[in-house]
Amino acid sequence: MPVELPRHQLPRSSFTQLSAGPAGKLVINQLRASQLSRRKLQLRALIELLEATEKRAVSTYAWPILVAAERRNSEIVDELLLHPSVGVWLTRSLRKLSGAPLDSTPLRTDLDYLASLAGAAALRCGIPCTIDVPVVHGVVTLPTVGQLELPLAFPAGKAILETAADGSGSLRTLTGVSVEFDPPLPGPGFFPARRHTVESHGARLSVEIDDRGPYRVFSAPVPPDPLDPPEYSEWTKLLGEAWQILTSHYAGFADELAHGMSTLVPLESENFFTGASSSNAFGAIAMTAKYSAVDLAETLVHELQHSKMNALLELVDLVDPDFGKLLYAPWRDDPRPASGLLHGIFAFLTAVEFWRVQLRQDETAGRHAWFSYAYRRHQVRQTIDVLLASDALTELGRQFVASLSDRLDSVDPAAVPSELDETVTRVANEEQATWRLRHLRPDESWVIEATDAWAARTEPPRPPVGPGEVTPWHRSVPRSPRMDLLRLHFLGQTARRRNLSAADLAYVNGDLSTARSTYAATIRTTPQDDQAWLGLGLTMAAAGQRTALLTAPHLVLGIRDRLLSREDPGDLPVELVEWLITAAPAG
Repeated sequence: MPVELPRHQLPRSSFTQLSAGPAGKLVINQLRASQLSRRKLQLRALIELLEATEKRAVSTYAWPILVAAERRNSEIVDELLLHPSVGVWLTRSLRKLSGAPLDSTPLRTDLDYLASLAGAAALRCGIPCTIDVPVVHGVVTLPTVGQLELPLAFPAGKAILETAADGSGSLRTLTGVSVEFDPPLPGPGFFPARRHTVESHGARLSVEIDDRGPYRVFSAPVPPDPLDPPEYSEWTKLLGEAWQILTSHYAGFADELAHGMSTLVPLESENFFTGASSSNAFGAIAMTAKYSAVDLAETLVHELQHSKMNALLELVDLVDPDFGKLLYAPWRDDPRPASGLLHGIFAFLTAVEFWRVQLRQDETAGRHAWFSYAYRRHQVRQTIDVLLASDALTELGRQFVASLSDRLDSVDPAAVPSELDETVTRVANEEQATWRLRHLRPDESWVIEATDAWAARTEPPRPPVGPGEVTPWHRSVPRSPRMDLLRLHFLGQTARRRNLSAADLAYVNGDLSTARSTYAATIRTTPQDDQAWLGLGLTMAAAGQRTALLTAPHLVLGIRDRLLSREDPGDLPVELVEWLITAAPAG
């Protein structure tokens, strides 16, 4: 007879606290406890699936070791199961065993990591054992313990791990190559997991800096990419400075990071800066190196919100499961499910709060801080309104988002310079118009009727009701340099892009008359240039005119496409351009 398992329940007070601001130790621990239960259920499901297949060998010798370790010291095993990489591995293994096509990594490579988990548990709990562990990318990984490199002349798929009661171990291959190690001390061929601790104002943050683990980037196993000593020193230096900032001015966010963040994963990037998290890796934050401690602090705060939201969504239904529509999220190029909008609102709201405090603390704060504050505030307000106007949310979801809306309204309004307000509006207009053009498919019957109306020089038909059908990437529209130019112009930086159009430069510099005439001229000679059409619409909006080129560009260019598909479309005169601008709804 099936056993009814207890269910996690999130107290109403904790739910309210999550929407109202930073979560304290109690709430973070409640989320962590739910994640631990999820990992245990995943592990049990994995063992049962393995035992039901011909792949049962690894579970036969690994599972008893894990059981013995749990009996010896359950806290250590809990810590091991909560390691972010273990969550990624468990989810991948279950999906692959269920037949999901993920990547080219052999199934055996993922499944054998169970032995690595058992080996790590044996070492940390002082359980003597001998177990075969996988060699992946030339190394053996023992999560939370470290990594072993074998001096092999030829690749090997497995090695034999022996653990002792005192927590030491040895690793050898069938050819006799061996490495002895005594965690946490480093030694020849052994690289212990690196933890770094920072303290400030009585608050402590201790994280593993994971630059070696195979599942650290939330994907298929990747090779180690260890930071060299100067890089490691720079990361830890910035982390200490960021912690000083957080504990000085953002005590609530510092508190939840201290209890919720477990690993920091350095990412490589030559051309852009980013942060990342995963629903399967609670407490892990991956990011590229930052220019400053302020940027690092903001990224840490932002990314932890995704871990919190992922855990929350596994406990309560905020989104109606029957709502399948994709929506506009201004921070993404692609259409997103309602849960994606929730994530963005929740995470970027902290960015608004962060930059507002920065502006208050530093009256000489640079334009970067001003832009970040105003830009994110605009995006969050826009997305809250989209989500509340939809049918996507459950009653709990509406309460949660309404609380986030109140929280945004409660942020002290900053006297945003008019120049910045105009810049943010222009950037936001282009982001949304570009998204509409890429992802909204025009109503074909309306396009035909409107095209016939142009040919007859009659009034355009009444526009269709609703925004249109979301068809992701049905039109390829490259990113325009205008948005970056506007931001750089406000920041007082020189654009480094080459081959900028005269119309774009005029638009960015505020010469709207020249921009409009130049965009119109481009349309007459190169009517298939989507960016010229968008540029014309942006110029009109900047001049205070309402235009369908922004609110319904997919309809306007749907007519254009139909005209251009004719055998002899002829030139598109200015009159057609003006007619098309009024042919679709203007807002």
